[in-house]
Amino acid sequence: MSRLSPQKQEGFTLLELMVVVVIVAILAAVAWPSYQNHVRKARRVECEGVLMRSAATLERRKSATLSYATNPAGGGQFPGGVSRIYCPAETGASAAGKRTYAVTFLGAPSSTTFTLQATPIGAQAADKCGTLTLNHLGDRGASGASAPECW
Repeated sequence: MSRLSPQKQEGFTLLELMVVVVIVAILAAVAWPSYQNHVRKARRVECEGVLMRSAATLERRKSATLSYATNPAGGGQFPGGVSRIYCPAETGASAAGKRTYAVTFLGAPSSTTFTLQATPIGAQAADKCGTLTLNHLGDRGASGASAPECW
């Protein structure tokens, strides 16, 4: 007479599975804000590059024409006649959803001065640095509470 031996159960219990779910949820709750801050910082750094390139373009214009002014009729315009550029500087229909900053002149550039400002838009509006500025002297600024560490 053979006795049936009890079979060994394999797998996870519901309790073990719920413990894993709770641990993953806690890790995600801690990691997500840190990830979002990292993404905002990366976007900000990209826009700082656009500001620096725009300033370099204006410096080249001043070297050639002895003036930062880009539009003789007044108003601040970038080369190509646009009054606003976006970060990232992609073009096309899909670019509108990726825009994180709008770069404009703060007032019209004169023959001797200019100030560029990058205003955060969309999801980037929650960035701690706020609006970034750059002028003809190379002075960098930010309107946010953590301004010294923004550039």
